[in-house]
Amino acid sequence: MMFLVSPSDPANVRPDPHLRALLDSVRDGVAFFTPDLRYASLNAAHATANGLNVADHIGRAIGELLPSLARPLERALQRVLDSGQAHAARVTGETPARPGVVRTWQVTLTPVHSDSNVLVGVCAVFEESGEQGAVGVPASRGSVPALAAQLYGVVIGLTGAQTVQEVVRVILTQGFPVTGAFVGGVAQIEPDGQHLRVLGTIGYDDATVNAWPLVPLDLQIPSSTAVRERTPLFLTPTDLQQSFPELAATPLYANQARVVLPLVVGDRVVGTLDFGFGPRGPFSMQERESLMALADACAHVLANVQRLERDRDAQQELGRTSAILNTMYEHAPVGFVLIDAKMQVLRVNPAFARMAGKPADQLVGRKVTRELPEWPQLALAVGQVRETKEILKGLVLRRASQDAEVQFLASCYPVLTSSEGLIGVGCVLSETPPSS
Repeated sequence: MMFLVSPSDPANVRPDPHLRALLDSVRDGVAFFTPDLRYASLNAAHATANGLNVADHIGRAIGELLPSLARPLERALQRVLDSGQAHAARVTGETPARPGVVRTWQVTLTPVHSDSNVLVGVCAVFEESGEQGAVGVPASRGSVPALAAQLYGVVIGLTGAQTVQEVVRVILTQGFPVTGAFVGGVAQIEPDGQHLRVLGTIGYDDATVNAWPLVPLDLQIPSSTAVRERTPLFLTPTDLQQSFPELAATPLYANQARVVLPLVVGDRVVGTLDFGFGPRGPFSMQERESLMALADACAHVLANVQRLERDRDAQQELGRTSAILNTMYEHAPVGFVLIDAKMQVLRVNPAFARMAGKPADQLVGRKVTRELPEWPQLALAVGQVRETKEILKGLVLRRASQDAEVQFLASCYPVLTSSEGLIGVGCVLSETPPSS
């Protein structure tokens, strides 16, 4: 099981399935250590090399599990924590997997920062080797273990993003540089489902960026093709010439390798990541898996913050709308209640409170079904309007009073945002003679 560091509390490590693919895509051992030098997560390869189960490591100090390796490994980890810089070290010792056998690992250590730039730990990649290698120099950017370790840090940064622009910033400033791509971009699917909106780019000139704020999905280009076919594209310059010959002849794509990854959540594509590389050969399986794991994490974080932004916008608009409606109905003889999408009462006017036979403060913030059980039709009507976004009129409600039964005629209306998103349901009640 992989783990995430909470952006609000770096000491709080919790499971996250979107990191599993990234760590398990590396054949070498990979582990993430917290600032107090304890295991937070690791892949199966590292656990096997240690002769222990993955679960045996979580929350444990290195010295508890690997006393022979503890001193050199802890010294290397502390150096990264103190400097905030990547480092490489040679670690030699025994593990329970092969007692009595001295083994050597070249360890690449990369600092991992949250989105708020807090150092939350160190990612270490262990490459077993008996050869004498350079020590103190991080592995090259192009090496797959180093790439996976650096992308792991990017994914940690993504988890702290609270807005779409924060997601884009992390991808552009942290994700693209470690991949070696010299151009790239992040895009999301427009509500019409027919276009990609470019959210941010790196490496493109202003003229290109300004010319393509929206990309039609019917264009025969890699980004549109990846979305339509829901397939990641890993294209060498030769592949690009074969699949997109006209495009490959343009200055924007000539002699380039291209990677386009659709951002998929469930059964829908929410956007794309687009990478442009210099001339190169085919992408290895580990490179593909690492980049696709990054795209998987990006897709889920992007979809989540899009939902949060919609909810925030809806709540703000609901607050403004309810204030306007409350002013309109405050002294009206008809009853008025505004109910949010979660079936909670947001506003009532004095007339509605009187009709319901309850004080206003006993209704606001409460569930309709709980506070008005004698009017189950009202809850059903609100639910219907919430689903259909259509006006419902002619609803008859009754309440027994001391003298006689009182009857009300109700109408329910969807309260929508400017983009037709539902933010609540408003109901207006007027007293009517029982005989009507």
